[in-house]
Amino acid sequence: MSNKKNDPDDLYCRKGKRKKLNNTCNFYMGRIDKVPSPNIDPNVGRRKGGDRKSDSYIRSTKAKMNKLRRLIYRQLQHYSKTGERLYSSGDLMSETGWFSVNTLRKYTLIIFQDIFKDPNNAKLVYDMTFGKIRISYHNIRKACFDSGLILKTTSTQWFELLKNNDLTHAPVVNVRCEENDGHEFSIRIDHIEGCRYCYYETLELNYQNVLQLASCRDLQAISFKDDTKPLTKTEFNDLLEVYKVENQDPDNYKSESNIYINLRWRHLDCGFIFERAYNVIQRTKVKQYCPKCYSSIDQQQTFEAFQEAFQGYSSSSFVYDFQLSRILPNPTILLRANYESIRYPNVHLDMFCVVIINSQEFRIGVEHQGPQHYSFEDFLRLVRVRDEERGIYKTDAEYKFDWEQQLERDKAKVELFKELKKDGYYLIHVPYSISVPKRAEFILQEFIRQTGKIPGQSNILGWVLDPK
Repeated sequence: MSNKKNDPDDLYCRKGKRKKLNNTCNFYMGRIDKVPSPNIDPNVGRRKGGDRKSDSYIRSTKAKMNKLRRLIYRQLQHYSKTGERLYSSGDLMSETGWFSVNTLRKYTLIIFQDIFKDPNNAKLVYDMTFGKIRISYHNIRKACFDSGLILKTTSTQWFELLKNNDLTHAPVVNVRCEENDGHEFSIRIDHIEGCRYCYYETLELNYQNVLQLASCRDLQAISFKDDTKPLTKTEFNDLLEVYKVENQDPDNYKSESNIYINLRWRHLDCGFIFERAYNVIQRTKVKQYCPKCYSSIDQQQTFEAFQEAFQGYSSSSFVYDFQLSRILPNPTILLRANYESIRYPNVHLDMFCVVIINSQEFRIGVEHQGPQHYSFEDFLRLVRVRDEERGIYKTDAEYKFDWEQQLERDKAKVELFKELKKDGYYLIHVPYSISVPKRAEFILQEFIRQTGKIPGQSNILGWVLDPK
């Protein structure tokens, strides 16, 4: 038997196999210096689409662009006729073969700019047909028709409205009543609910309506003259006469109906007394009409600290969530431009009371500054929950706008009280970070700092001389 190990033919064969194996191992072990490198662009391997300079890549991109252009034209034609979208971005990706949303968006915008020339118009039409603008002119016109209204804003005006709107709040359109040509007004697109003038003309509030509403809301309508007595029919009729005199302006929508009359209510659950317009109580879907029950416990504790701080010095009752214009010596001051943000009837002070110290009268307002007054994130967490309980849904951009408006109101109130200081008005801000046991002390110290007057409580000197 021949020895294979010493066979020269077999030895030559084994050497050839070993040399081939070594070359393979050199490649897989990373020793590629012995292997000639291909003459290609080094970045091609990292590109998902391959070599972008190659003929095949260029042909493929052109084919995708042509198909995308055809789909966009179909989308535009369908949208202009119906206001609905024929394709979504996902549909375009599956039809064209692009797997990146960013790539698809880039080429789509290129085609839109080629069609509309103006980059701003191209971006707006993209948002309307593929992007974030989900409401269309057709949708608004249909909503108006369903509500008995005729949309007066043209499609061209709607396009310009969207172009000039920052989309932080709902745009406003012009409408006309289908039944009465003289009823023309503006309305937000998210509040299209019929002709407001027809509604006002057919609604006439009477004393029985007030009693029925109070019964349904667990409230009692009480007299403005005496907290212990209910509202009488005679007093209600007197209030109506005053209301009609104060709202004689024909351009004022409140002159068309008395549902906006301000009344006084007692919440039977907690016994708290507050003022609210009839329509505010009527339209509230959940128990948000009582400001004390609906406010945070933290704010209620600040109110109790306010009462404790000036106990025995108040010449009027401590009021909670009180209309700002009703405490002013001359409400027309709010008509000035720098007070525009706080001139509306829904602007309130958290707390207010008139106190007499050393025969001098002081009108003190207190604002509880919760975390939502310092941080947008806290504002978003608090307000969004309340809105969703009422069936209201907004975008983060809309909430950011609301938060900035709140900060403007806070600043305007401070400036207003500074101007009215000569008339004895003082505003005290109580941050939520002040612990509850220290709030009465904090309110008194702020009062002393602003007025220079020290009330005569036995413990006040200890607070001032030894503040903790």
